[in-house]
Amino acid sequence: MAHSISSFLGSMLDLGALVLYFYIFMKKRKQNIPFPFLMFSFILSELVVVFSSIILSSNFSFYAGLIRLSISLISTFLLTLFFESKLLYRIFFSISYQAIIALSEFIAQLFVQYYLRLPEESISNIEDLICFLSLTITLFFIILISIIFKKRNLYISVQHYFLLLITPIITIFTAFNRNILESSITHPFSYVLLITGFVIINYSNFILLIISSNSFAEREKMNLILKQNEYQQEKYNQLSSAYKKLRKYQHDTKKRFMYINDCIQNKKYNAVIPYLEQSMNELNSSYSKINTGNLVIDSFVSNYLLLCDDNKIEFNPNLQIDSSLIPINDYDLSIVLGNLLDNAVNACNNIHHPNKKFINLHICTDLQTDQFVIHIINSKAQKTVSENDEIIHGYGLINIKEHIEKSFGIINFKESDEEFETSIIIPITSQNNTKK
Repeated sequence: MAHSISSFLGSMLDLGALVLYFYIFMKKRKQNIPFPFLMFSFILSELVVVFSSIILSSNFSFYAGLIRLSISLISTFLLTLFFESKLLYRIFFSISYQAIIALSEFIAQLFVQYYLRLPEESISNIEDLICFLSLTITLFFIILISIIFKKRNLYISVQHYFLLLITPIITIFTAFNRNILESSITHPFSYVLLITGFVIINYSNFILLIISSNSFAEREKMNLILKQNEYQQEKYNQLSSAYKKLRKYQHDTKKRFMYINDCIQNKKYNAVIPYLEQSMNELNSSYSKINTGNLVIDSFVSNYLLLCDDNKIEFNPNLQIDSSLIPINDYDLSIVLGNLLDNAVNACNNIHHPNKKFINLHICTDLQTDQFVIHIINSKAQKTVSENDEIIHGYGLINIKEHIEKSFGIINFKESDEEFETSIIIPITSQNNTKK
């Protein structure tokens, strides 16, 4: 009875470790794979491995071991087909999981033989318990690897990771204490109950932390979406303001022409020249020096010229644009250009050497390649940013990418110690132009 329960717990722990490894290191589940079917596949895979182990349990030959390993590898690889990933990563994933299992079994054997120093006949009586120890070590390794690689789908603090690691460590040194193990030989059922409690504690601890981390991630995403919406509204307000200024300029220009026409008709020629000089001075001081014909580009580049001047940033715009060929609508362009220039200004403001602050912006409609190009290079500090800043910056880049892909464009980033470079290419097609 106790042996059966121990075997069942070992299988459940093995299944849990496999699901956990997939959850942390594999990419998204394919959309056409229902979750119940996926879990059924995990259970079926575990049953196949357990069944093959039972059949080959009395065979200790090299070929029997090779067959068991092959079945485990193939079953793990088949499960990866339910996830979005490349072939090489699927192979590496399957092999690395088996390597972790093998290493954990080796450590468990050493632990029992050299640390506990149990006699040979006692070891044969606790094979199921050694299996439990190896799977607990496997759980420890999986959590440790997830900490090292800092997977972005786990929003867990350092304190949470510590709790995840300390639980299996306590489990190992408590459940495999020499005195407790010796008593397990005479009271196997009590020991199985103890193991059951530790299994529940380990997995409950992990599940609760994952749930809390996912809730935190959802809250962060929601806050970032709200910030992006506020940002987009602000940028569109800037466009509205620029449009109102343009309308005011048109209205003022009409009045000026009417005044000049009146002066000419009444032959007041001496009044025309000073009035024209005054009008030109007003235009130079108030109207934008950027006149590409596209309201978004003109208003944003003009605003950021002033902003960069206030922040002692050298801003070098190079604009070669046919506004009639721009293949992205004004709303998407305002989000893309606004995000890029904001990121560039923020990066420059983190630099403590004024002479190193610069933003080089190149926007063109290339008729030879039928491409609309936005290329921006800005200086940046060599320091690393916080994890929260990386998340926010990451969502900003995702937001840019989404608006670019709507117009069938591509975006690439290149980063060095002192510079950050962004290149955007959108094809100029008749399909793009019909959207405007």
